[in-house]
Amino acid sequence: MTKGLYCLSLVSAALTYHVAFAQEPVTVPDGPLLKPAPVNASWKVSYSYKSDKKDQADKAKNNFSGGVGETQEVAKIRSVEVECKAGARHVKATDSKGVKGEVWQLGGAFILKLPDYGKDPVVMLDVSQTTSGATVSGAIYGYMGAKSFPGFEWISKDKYVGRQKIGDVDCMVFRDGEPTPDATYAWVNLSDRLPVAWTSQGETRKYEYGPAPEQITIPEDVAKINEGMKRDTKSAAAGPARKLP
Repeated sequence: MTKGLYCLSLVSAALTYHVAFAQEPVTVPDGPLLKPAPVNASWKVSYSYKSDKKDQADKAKNNFSGGVGETQEVAKIRSVEVECKAGARHVKATDSKGVKGEVWQLGGAFILKLPDYGKDPVVMLDVSQTTSGATVSGAIYGYMGAKSFPGFEWISKDKYVGRQKIGDVDCMVFRDGEPTPDATYAWVNLSDRLPVAWTSQGETRKYEYGPAPEQITIPEDVAKINEGMKRDTKSAAAGPARKLP
């Protein structure tokens, strides 16, 4: 089964899941429902959409007709890749048009390279006003300063609906809302309590984990800004120079 079909099968499972467990008692497993995002690890979130098949069909139709009636493609997030090492974090998001955005979390600052800001990196110290969303920038904002996984904040014992296997992984299943096609579902690995999959309103995310990188690569322009900020912080901590009597 291809990755796209695999993800779509998760959506189908979510829409029928409540039926299988409607008459069974639900006992929440012991322990934390979801662990915080790993400090030393890497993972990738792959995105697929229920509308992908329609988009492909429309594209093929437009190609056949020589572009007559062609509609503008709406960019969709396709992947988010995260690397964490020794307190530093690097997040990269890519959409269906190949547009990329990146953020380096180094100490208490965030240094971003986003299509919204042009080619030069920018520094952001306060992330309280940022909001996550369906754009590259929105996907990046969702991970800035987050201790957990974006989209899983609602998980609680009262949202637990049972267990289900995704491939060979035994998962806890949570549902937010009534069991309708628009409900949000989340699958969490019963063993390590990390996300396995998530789906809501036709969007599906699949999580794959890897080891911590040996080091997080920092581009020269980002490193230059980071070093400048360190010098400024050190100077500020030292205070103003005192005159000798």
